[in-house]
Amino acid sequence: MVTKSAIDGAVENYLAELAQIATGHDRARVIAAVAKSVGAVPDLWLGKPIAEVPESPQNVDGADLIGLALQAITDSKTRSSGGLFYTPRAVADAIVSEAFRDHPLDGTVCDPTCGGGSFLLAAARWAHARGVERCAAVERVRGIDIDPVAAGACRTALGLWAGVDPASISVVAGDGFEVEQSLGDLGPPFDAVVGNPPFQSQLGGSTVRSAEATAALRERFGAAVRPYVDTGALFLLEALDLVNPSGVVAMIVPLSVLATRDVEPIRRIVTDRSALSAVWVATGAGFDAKVNVCAVVLRIGAVARSVRRLDGAVPEFEREVPIPEPPWQWSEFAADQLGVPQVLIRSETTLRTMVTATAGFRDEYYALAASVVEGVVDDSRPRLITSGLVEVLESRWGIDEARFAKQKWRYPVVDPTRFAAQPKRLRRWLENRLVPKLLVATQTRTIEAIPDLAGQLAPITPVISVEVDPNQLWLVAAVLTNPISSIVALRRTAGSARSAKAIKLSARQLLDLPLPIHNALWDEGAALAEAVAKLRPDGSGLAKVEMLTELGKVMCGAYGVEPDEPFSWWSESLGFADVVRSNSDQTE
Repeated sequence: MVTKSAIDGAVENYLAELAQIATGHDRARVIAAVAKSVGAVPDLWLGKPIAEVPESPQNVDGADLIGLALQAITDSKTRSSGGLFYTPRAVADAIVSEAFRDHPLDGTVCDPTCGGGSFLLAAARWAHARGVERCAAVERVRGIDIDPVAAGACRTALGLWAGVDPASISVVAGDGFEVEQSLGDLGPPFDAVVGNPPFQSQLGGSTVRSAEATAALRERFGAAVRPYVDTGALFLLEALDLVNPSGVVAMIVPLSVLATRDVEPIRRIVTDRSALSAVWVATGAGFDAKVNVCAVVLRIGAVARSVRRLDGAVPEFEREVPIPEPPWQWSEFAADQLGVPQVLIRSETTLRTMVTATAGFRDEYYALAASVVEGVVDDSRPRLITSGLVEVLESRWGIDEARFAKQKWRYPVVDPTRFAAQPKRLRRWLENRLVPKLLVATQTRTIEAIPDLAGQLAPITPVISVEVDPNQLWLVAAVLTNPISSIVALRRTAGSARSAKAIKLSARQLLDLPLPIHNALWDEGAALAEAVAKLRPDGSGLAKVEMLTELGKVMCGAYGVEPDEPFSWWSESLGFADVVRSNSDQTE
């Protein structure tokens, strides 16, 4: 139970600590915000007599309420731009327990982006549960936050928990990438570095780093600072520099850290300098951030023989899994969590021996955006294809509505006259795309490709154009349209797409897909792919499902893989059962 007096005391301490650096937070507003955070009824917290308040499902105490209040009174725009989201107590406790499992915590623990103090409280609680006095436990923690309000909240929370003056606690306002300067003599090396650093995607919006910030980080971490690396991933490198040679690192990071190409240099550095000990892929509710999250535990100076996989909305040990090959291929952990089957690939030959592939980027996107017009059903001009118009071996141009450049289109085409005004390089790019090819969508649950034998379709970023000899087009279509290729693709990229269950392939990654090993079955799959592509939409989709079922099972055989589990996963991802059920309902 959490007493009202304890909550009021926490709020009073919070306001007193922040009085000089935060304004506008009156007592009633903070209490109401805390109440909202933990699901209590605000009216009960605004002066009415009440002896005690039931403990919330988040298992908070007065100290935890400080961080919850900090998040509640921070406006959503500030939280989003700064990647500021409080870690639920249960999550922080579980990750800290996993990090300190079999680890003698005799030294200091640092959180370089401490926020309201969730991880430092968890570390202090862990030490106290093992016989360390509360005041001694908080003497071991070090915290830094770029926001002085957050640093003040963290000090207050730790002081409230330990019953000591917050001013005596080593939490300061400063840059998490400049820990030594911020903490001075209290700085590294630390026995452990923990935390939930800010997630700041570099794909656009208010979270994009300034040119000056990027330059400073690149000077610090070198080539690992690629253009689209989330700031959260860079804190893994910072943690490695802060921890002692036998220490431990435990951090929550965006799920994309496990898979995206731009983070690969960081994963390589991490696996060179530490042993990946445990991975948690979050499932279910728990975080307010609209970002898929995971956590990694790294042990310095250790040799990893397996990785502990943690599952659930709150991290809980599930099983030991092998070290991936190569060891920086962390997407395997996300794929396991998502239920993607494992398959044994015997082929050493890849798609790049048969095709070339390319995808446009921003210049190509904006060039097409300036040139697209509404056409007619039988338009002879290049037809614009978005990812939404690509289904398995079926173009939906002229059937489904397309969304492009903040507009809706029925028959989007590229006006050659308008495109002629584009630079020569872009004109040549489009000309090279208008050849026989396959177009592959991204951000889909399985690989989806459509044929373009006439060379009439113009792909818009991020659709991948796969140029192929027309005589081999259906063989390549079969490679792209089967359970095995989709499973391989998702196991290599899981976590990098907007949706955790979607595949996000680059042109290079697509070229690395394996080829089948049984040519006769591959030829049969190619014939089936051609037959599927020639089907006319019949409204029910049942004929297509039946033929894709045969295609999927034949191609599993072409790869030398038993079809049961791979095909079941593929058919579920494509919604075959829904089509069959819908058709059955219509015929009854």
